[in-house]
Amino acid sequence: MARAESRASAREIPEAKGGASASIVGHGAEPTICIVQAVAKQYREPFFDALYFRLKNQGIRLQVIYSDPNSFEARRKDAVDLPPSYGRKVHALWLFRQRVLFQRVPVAALTADLVIVEQASKYVLNYVFALLSTLGILRLAYWGHGRNWQQPQESGMGRVKRAMLRRADWWFAYTARVADYVRDNGFSSERITVVQNSVDTSGLRQQINDFDEQARAALREELGIARTDRVGLFCGSMHTDKQLAFLVRAAVELRNRLPGFHLILVGAGPDETIARTAAAKHAWVHHIGPQFGGARVPYFAIADVFLCPGLVGLAVLDAFAAGLPLFTTDIPIHSPEIDYLEDGINGGISEFDPAIYAENIGKVLASPGILAQMKSNAEASAQRYGLDVMVENFFRGVLACLDRS
Repeated sequence: MARAESRASAREIPEAKGGASASIVGHGAEPTICIVQAVAKQYREPFFDALYFRLKNQGIRLQVIYSDPNSFEARRKDAVDLPPSYGRKVHALWLFRQRVLFQRVPVAALTADLVIVEQASKYVLNYVFALLSTLGILRLAYWGHGRNWQQPQESGMGRVKRAMLRRADWWFAYTARVADYVRDNGFSSERITVVQNSVDTSGLRQQINDFDEQARAALREELGIARTDRVGLFCGSMHTDKQLAFLVRAAVELRNRLPGFHLILVGAGPDETIARTAAAKHAWVHHIGPQFGGARVPYFAIADVFLCPGLVGLAVLDAFAAGLPLFTTDIPIHSPEIDYLEDGINGGISEFDPAIYAENIGKVLASPGILAQMKSNAEASAQRYGLDVMVENFFRGVLACLDRS
């Protein structure tokens, strides 16, 4: 419990005054909120920590039920055990080649004042919860993307998710785009909370600030990057949706425009060979390999822009926390967090063409004033979409849902 308190207290949000919280807490009994997750991810733990204390301060109990990852998920090494003050691990069965999940959720969870589940068609209990909600036995809320933005809506799972979308009492939508999608599919806007999905980037920002100019100069020298050279960074999983081959082609175009341009590639995955090959062919391409936590900080610290022409998700928040404008393309498979990117303000969105992509980035890198303003805007965006904002939005949604009933 001490671990959770130390993390959450640093992000404590002033208590809500009046309104829904007063009416709920005034009932005398302690309301209970139960969030069911397949796995507790490392990036999500600070959110649960902070939400636990935010709710506790209003007399509301939080319980997060989760399970161990399956063998495939375990390879990511990003699962954690939550503190016992609010976390409860339960046994899980992964069926049909780990495509379907059944969790042994305790019966006590069914008596919670609100059960919140990820909107996922592979979770067997979601169908049980939806039935109980329809029968008026359970108050249910969905939390998530609304749909799989990387798959066609008319896929089999896409149709299932859309059919289940209205089988809840409340919706916690990741972004405004998700809220629009949910509303357009017949769910009342009065029962939707936009949480602004986020992660805790405060540690990354502090570590970058602590990486002083001497250390930055030393890293630049080690990589053969001159003080005045411009640096583009890719940091993430190297799979097909990230469009690494496209990025390398665009980088060659960009290098022709700006002879001092360097590309740093941090990460690993099925397409890592593309990064290795590019680094072997071009001295100005630097393949670093997978780096996590503080190990990735030096590369964020010496970069000028974050380059991800393919799928963009929560990585946009890491870029903003580092003060880096993010540049991507207008492909249709981005996660909802692409909503945080404002073209020409804190980054850029161009046509899916390497030459056009390179041209747009080159114009910014060649204009110190524009680059400085975009960096400043990126830092401001990190604050606007920070974890504290997500916690407060989620908290307000919980109160509204409970009070409505």
